[in-house]
Amino acid sequence: GVITSNDVIYFDDFWHPGIEALPYAFHLFGIRPRMYAFLHAQSVDEFDFTYPMRSWMRPFEVGIASALEGIFVCGPCLRDLVVFGGIAGREKVHITGHPFNSEEVRERMPKIDQPRLDQVVYSSRWDQEKSPWFFLKVAREVVKARPQARFVVCTGSQTIRSNDPGLVTLLHQACHDLPNNIVLREDLTKEEYYAELCRSKIQMNTARQDFVAITLLESSVAGCYPVYPYFRSFPETFLHHPGFMYPQEDL
Repeated sequence: GVITSNDVIYFDDFWHPGIEALPYAFHLFGIRPRMYAFLHAQSVDEFDFTYPMRSWMRPFEVGIASALEGIFVCGPCLRDLVVFGGIAGREKVHITGHPFNSEEVRERMPKIDQPRLDQVVYSSRWDQEKSPWFFLKVAREVVKARPQARFVVCTGSQTIRSNDPGLVTLLHQACHDLPNNIVLREDLTKEEYYAELCRSKIQMNTARQDFVAITLLESSVAGCYPVYPYFRSFPETFLHHPGFMYPQEDL
């Protein structure tokens, strides 16, 4: 229908192409809907792939923030980075946790009536800030000591994703030299990916950039133990799993 000043517009990602044109359009029509956005990382995070772009990205982010009523972030760590980075004042940044619908995920989980395998799943983007090669290093060491263990690199999308296609090429090349119990699974539907989680015991995250990983939240719903670095917002999100963190310095 017709957008008016009484409407509220929410963006699930602060970095949303076209958002910068809306204040201009609203001004022309003489309206001012309230706009909010969830900020996941952006140029305030030195480990994010956008950080080297901050010379031009930071002014863009400041401009977007000025048009928003409020910015939602997952935890205090990211809020402080946003404030210290000069993107917005503290009064505009609201800590909300991650907008994650666990019930929706639970409804899509298959019912698998069998013991879980000694299996670890890894499903982060194959980018440097996710430390994927550290994961493969860990996997190689573990299977030496526990030959029955199995590690699965997988994704719920058509292919392994990366902002650097060259890294995906290196991954496929590395697969030829991996032990048989370290496997790469692609072309999974979301339901097939969830089935892989339901057969596994652990979901491992090795990211230096994540504040909250949806893959860890999904795997927790599936009954996997989340293993993650003691870093960023992970301890805030998974306080009930203090024994599954490892030092960030290991990455």
